[in-house]
Amino acid sequence: MELPADWCGLEASWQAVHAESLATLRQVSRSQGPSLEAAFLATLPAQVLEGLREAVALESEGLGAAIALLRELVTAHEVLLEEMYDISRQERADVAKLSPERAADRGEHGLSCSPADRISALSTALRAYEAELQVKQDAANAVRVGMPAPEMQALLISWEAQPMLEPVEALRAGLESQMALAASVRSTT
Repeated sequence: MELPADWCGLEASWQAVHAESLATLRQVSRSQGPSLEAAFLATLPAQVLEGLREAVALESEGLGAAIALLRELVTAHEVLLEEMYDISRQERADVAKLSPERAADRGEHGLSCSPADRISALSTALRAYEAELQVKQDAANAVRVGMPAPEMQALLISWEAQPMLEPVEALRAGLESQMALAASVRSTT
């Protein structure tokens, strides 16, 4: 059983948006430099202090733009998830038109995936993408100027790992294994 081609295309788009958003979050992380102590700032000449303030203001403006871009990329993930919902609904509607026997048919020797199995696989993947989107939304909303480095590092690690998508990888590996088994049995009969 293969997942629908348009679904696979959306997964590829998800990964592309993820890569862009990860690069943006890394940029935000690098921009979160250490703050200077007030005692040190008091020792600086007025001209240096004014230049430093201007540099900090420019950096904050750039950081704000990067945070805004990160939130836009999370919105792009939301759009992709909605398209995944559309595919899932259409697949479910197509299976609902089948007779119960056809919807549950697992082919010769019962080793293939039925259309109903396909809907179950899509539903499982959809729930994983929903959970991953929630992680991204929460992380993007937590990012702020002056965020402590350990908090930023934790967000970056979570974003990079996409832990909620692990079930999708396991599902895909299981489906590939099942397809290989069905092909092996067919070739020996």
